[in-house]
Amino acid sequence: VRTATAALETFDEQVELDAQTRLDLREERETVKATLPALDERAAMLRSVELTVTSLRAQLAAAEAADRTAVEIDAARQRQLDAGREVTQASARRDDLRTRQRAGFAGVLAQQLEPDEPCPVCGSPEHPAPAVLADGHVDDGDVEQAEADYVTAVRRSQKCDGEVDELLKRLAAERQAAGDQTSEALQVMVDDAETAV
Repeated sequence: VRTATAALETFDEQVELDAQTRLDLREERETVKATLPALDERAAMLRSVELTVTSLRAQLAAAEAADRTAVEIDAARQRQLDAGREVTQASARRDDLRTRQRAGFAGVLAQQLEPDEPCPVCGSPEHPAPAVLADGHVDDGDVEQAEADYVTAVRRSQKCDGEVDELLKRLAAERQAAGDQTSEALQVMVDDAETAV
């Protein structure tokens, strides 16, 4: 009887304890239920901030790409200027050779004169003082090479112009993707958004 009574008292104490635990758990459940809407709201805010971080990171990547493209543009513009100078130099050389060739035509014609044969210019069969072919005489091959060099320089210049145009288009697209923000400003925004997360 004593053992059964002691066991019954222990059982009664355990029932009271379980009843109190049940009450405590119900209160805790009500507290948790009350916090759920706030937690849902915070979770939605977190998702929103995470989306903002993702978007800002994409903008930052575009801004950094724009920074690299700007450097490429500077180099391409230098190549463009150099190519333009090459065109000018090739054109001047070609024009100089053409002028020198025309100036030397009398010497070329004089080389073809035969005694007692009429001159192709004046028609006289006598050639008392034929022109002399000057040293460094420019022939058709020299002029043709200068023309080919000029055409090559123009093509190179046009290619450089095309590269600059393409880089400028790419830069505009990258800046638009960056929201016209600098990489420095976007880095601050990303850092702030990550802190918010």
